[in-house]
Amino acid sequence: MQRNRLAILAVTLILAAGARAASSEKVLFDFTLGSDGAYPTGGLVFDAKGNLYGTTESGGANLYGTVFQLTHSKSGWTENVLYSFTNGSDGAYPYGRAGL
Repeated sequence: MQRNRLAILAVTLILAAGARAASSEKVLFDFTLGSDGAYPTGGLVFDAKGNLYGTTESGGANLYGTVFQLTHSKSGWTENVLYSFTNGSDGAYPYGRAGL
């Protein structure tokens, strides 16, 4: 199974030179489609320390989606699942931008 590579977690740098613009992408984290979440959707939010926050539409401990944090270090980006949805009163399959 091909790992879920996400443009949503790609950093896009746009360099404008006159009327031309170039862009490049870099994958920050590869979701394994398991307890770490699957199919991130919506936008990402940065906090003051440079951490990224977002949601996955499925996966997680209960398979109903997650809220995650990505932190950066010298060795790269590390994911921390902050919450796994249960399909109870908390809902399921989040779709959209995380808020702080």
